[in-house]
Amino acid sequence: MTITFLLSHNPNPRFTKRIGEACNYSDINLIYWDRAQKKSIPFSIDQQVNIDKLTIAAPIRNNIKRILPFIVFLPKALRKLNKRKPKIIHCGKIDMLFVSVIYKLFFNSKTSIIYEVGDLPRFISTRNKVKRFITKLYMLMEKRLCKKIDRLVLTSEYHWLTYYKSITEENKYIYIPNIPNEKYFHSFCKKNSGSFTIGFFGALRYPDQLKMLVEATKDMGIKVLIAGTGGEVDFVKNLEREYHHVSYLGAYNYSKDISELYSQVDMIYAVYDLNRENVKTALPNKLFEAINCEIPIIVAEDTELGKFVERYNIGISTPYDNLKALTNNLSKNIYEPKLNEYKLNCRKIKPMYNYDVIKKKIASLYY
Repeated sequence: MTITFLLSHNPNPRFTKRIGEACNYSDINLIYWDRAQKKSIPFSIDQQVNIDKLTIAAPIRNNIKRILPFIVFLPKALRKLNKRKPKIIHCGKIDMLFVSVIYKLFFNSKTSIIYEVGDLPRFISTRNKVKRFITKLYMLMEKRLCKKIDRLVLTSEYHWLTYYKSITEENKYIYIPNIPNEKYFHSFCKKNSGSFTIGFFGALRYPDQLKMLVEATKDMGIKVLIAGTGGEVDFVKNLEREYHHVSYLGAYNYSKDISELYSQVDMIYAVYDLNRENVKTALPNKLFEAINCEIPIIVAEDTELGKFVERYNIGISTPYDNLKALTNNLSKNIYEPKLNEYKLNCRKIKPMYNYDVIKKKIASLYY
């Protein structure tokens, strides 16, 4: 049996984990779209994976400008798929679902398709008439494409409740939380000295929320450590130049570097912009990484993530756009015994969110 992962970007940490797990059950191919951007995520995967990198320059953010490059990508990807002849295609994002369905319709009708979604479309909740029209077209296309899938993988059960239950049948849906594989944290060592440090690791988005953290901590003797890449790299570099307590480490390789990054911080920052619908329902990997490392986390209130943190009392929930509130929350909650309380609560729920809990679910995708 052959499984092909079809991605519109360099494999992110979630797909790196999926590929690593799938290697236990099958021969694995990876076909991915390298958009020739300096801001691409570094990655490393098992050497037994056959990799086809299709390099076609395309912007990261502008979907309209990505249409022509996608038209170039489509036949090349289909040729690669036809060469590999996978029994299963595991794809991410709707553009790769489109490629997978075209392959299934015209090349091999017996191919199974696993469609995995980490984030909701950013425009699904809008008052703009044009965007509402685009949303309806998007939903109609996704609904038609999902008729051809065998499994829908979501990383938040709330994505199903708020959107995908109107897109496809429930018997196709499986919830697999974005829990980290402990092997990536084998060298993790808890920080117990030096200045209090808050870390932000991952895709560099949400500049207003990053600036809010930097402003809130500038007079508190707290350091801010940022690592990652994405659309706001230049913004983050400017923060580092402007504020002496901010350090930017650049892009990182998740498999090799994530353990060391978490070893340098006392708290994790995961406050995002609530104007994006996905933020209200997502349960990101930072949540489960923080639990795994027993490090308190700062999140936005009035979100499912915020409710989770409040329910288990494992960190701070704060308004996403209120600098004064964040400053007050930090001043009250970054000292003992409150920090120890958060850490102890992380330890209590850690067994519930262990990677072994989801290994069987991931394996079930490939049986």
